[in-house]
Amino acid sequence: MIKYKLPFFLNYAFFLNLLLCSHVLIPYAKTQKQLEGKNVINISYNLSLFKEPNQKTFADICVSVDASGLKFVQIAPNKFQASAKLGLFLQPLTKGSTGSNVAHELLSPIISDTLPSTRRMLLLHNFRVNLEPDSLEVNVSVMDNHVTNSSVTSVVKKVLVPQSNPDKFSFSSIVFLDKFDKSDSKTAFHRHGFNIIPLATNSYLENKDTLKAYFEYYQLTQSTKLPYFIHTYIKETNSNDDKKLVQVSYKAKMPKDYEASFISLPLKNLASNTYSLFIEIKDQSGLVIHQTQELFFFYTTNEVFNFTESENNISDYDKLYAYSEKDLNDILPKLKYISSSTEIDFLPTLKDFESKKNYFVNFWKKRQTDVKNKTKPWHDYLNRIRYSNQKFKSNFQEGWLTDRGRVMITYGPPSDVQSFPVEHDKLPYELWTYNKLKSQNGVNFIFIDSDLSTNSYPLLHSTLIGETYNANWRSNVVKKREKDYQFNSSEDQINDEFKETIPRTTGSPR
Repeated sequence: MIKYKLPFFLNYAFFLNLLLCSHVLIPYAKTQKQLEGKNVINISYNLSLFKEPNQKTFADICVSVDASGLKFVQIAPNKFQASAKLGLFLQPLTKGSTGSNVAHELLSPIISDTLPSTRRMLLLHNFRVNLEPDSLEVNVSVMDNHVTNSSVTSVVKKVLVPQSNPDKFSFSSIVFLDKFDKSDSKTAFHRHGFNIIPLATNSYLENKDTLKAYFEYYQLTQSTKLPYFIHTYIKETNSNDDKKLVQVSYKAKMPKDYEASFISLPLKNLASNTYSLFIEIKDQSGLVIHQTQELFFFYTTNEVFNFTESENNISDYDKLYAYSEKDLNDILPKLKYISSSTEIDFLPTLKDFESKKNYFVNFWKKRQTDVKNKTKPWHDYLNRIRYSNQKFKSNFQEGWLTDRGRVMITYGPPSDVQSFPVEHDKLPYELWTYNKLKSQNGVNFIFIDSDLSTNSYPLLHSTLIGETYNANWRSNVVKKREKDYQFNSSEDQINDEFKETIPRTTGSPR
């Protein structure tokens, strides 16, 4: 078990819609299912494919479990520990093939108290399994050993394991790393004399000074017998500019049939955006022999805002947007949910209409995803504002200013919305679920009608890293009514009652 401290994701709203593809791994489906129970456990995993020197394929399946969803029990005075059961099930999709199971008991570090802040950690484990060429369904599940009738969270991916060809060059998966260090201890993360700890947030890097990655390559001698070198660089994924933003080359060496490599590239001068990491094998003349790439998303709170004024920006504004200055003054503050801190600080410096036009065009150029439809990101965002104003207006605020409006605008429509009406022992509340959000699966938001009059529904609890976390949200929904109805309930009774409540699914703007 490896403990991984959670990063602090705040006030940034780009979606992490990254397809994690390589030459040897092709994920083509992914779902998470939370079986009904008394607790919510969030889990995710990375699956990376490698080869042994004999060309047999194996998978490293790095599982991360959010410990805040586990129950910590006292094992000694001022000592608490959580325990979970991990299950790995591999099911070949070829007819007649049988599946295989692997289980692991996951223990948390021992902590001195059970405050939410103390329990906010990720617990990591790595399964290493041999694989035959086939299409596979890989199911990783977790349940709490200390909770009776614990829910079981299951994450499923379907992957293709290609046929190995000993006469053909190939790359392994690219693994983004939290850290790696030399070690003789044979842990689940040990390989080639190193402990290799994958980044628990998948391909989401926040405030990192350096990108670190590990990969392997095989049978290079089939392509060249001469010296070669590794060249790596980073490019913006959604830009028409072919500029290589960061480049690092490594010293030349002679080819082998089996090679492993660690690389690192500086990130401190990059702005928040989606990027591609390219890895090239070149001959001495600089000719590319083989290439692979991987997407990642980088977020920084220390970026320098690239504000440019140009006649083209003014022309684009007048042609694509054409809002009056009065309308633009109303629009600009509404961009705050997806603005960086630098952009927010820059906004008050805009004193005339032309500078505001330039700002608006620059803002959406950074978020452009389709060169054929330049205004799509803005119109998608505007539709969320309009929907929020229509559906979530309170007695004192426009809908976009409420918590439900903020979440809708920032993260988009949830995968599912369940509305629980007022009952004699509980306040009305809503449960929003996102199947995938940033680097997390099965994210929940709980909004509560705390005053029964304003329709503001403030956020009570969320499992998204960086949002309000409240492990006792169920008790809070009941607690405010206890004085009126002398209603007393144990935590188990509260959980049972919430489990039995019949939800009413509401609509979404999609």
